[in-house]
Amino acid sequence: MTAIYTILLAIALVLLFVNFSLAFDPLKRKNKIWTHFDFTVSLSPQQRECYHQYVETGMIFSLSYKVVFGDQHDRNFGFVVTDFNGKIVKENYEDLEGNMQVNAKESGVYNICIGNQASRFYSKKIHIYIDLFNPKRFENAVEEETEKDHSFGNISKTIMVLNEGIRDMRLYQMRTRQNSIHDWYILSANLAYVNRWSCVQCIVIIASGILQVYILRTLFTVPTNTRKPRC
Repeated sequence: MTAIYTILLAIALVLLFVNFSLAFDPLKRKNKIWTHFDFTVSLSPQQRECYHQYVETGMIFSLSYKVVFGDQHDRNFGFVVTDFNGKIVKENYEDLEGNMQVNAKESGVYNICIGNQASRFYSKKIHIYIDLFNPKRFENAVEEETEKDHSFGNISKTIMVLNEGIRDMRLYQMRTRQNSIHDWYILSANLAYVNRWSCVQCIVIIASGILQVYILRTLFTVPTNTRKPRC
């Protein structure tokens, strides 16, 4: 009996772990009306990374990216998004920032690949923002709430317009945040550059002063003749 209870407990723990993992897995966030998140990726020279995002039928898949750190004169950067059939949805090899929006007609996993393969010397940091919204599911949820409480009246269209404005504002805020992150990295790099060269210049000035004192002392040193007879 103890062995049976142990097996049942192990099975229960496994099921609990699976359900807990799926609940926090962005690829399995089903039955969600709106999901949005952002992250930053570091790419070394000649490195390429790919990420995967599950999108349900009828969802609006929006994505925004920007290279927030790296040499601005280095335009060697690639961005490619493909659908579950391998078809290219968005690709860009010229700009260091961009955005896209797709109305998903079928459920599947979209592949998001960013590459720094063409750069041999410079690393890059890329900020990516992903927004998933299901307008049909949102409209159904509003209608259900309206049917429960008739005092609100027919405000589904107003709520839809308001929600669209909120999503646009969120996207605008994220672009502003990307610009702020980009400016912060530039300021940090300039500060490090100034501090580094200031330390070098201080060392050079101190070394020059020591060298000048040494040269001046050697100029005024009178050699003594130890072989001179004593008086």
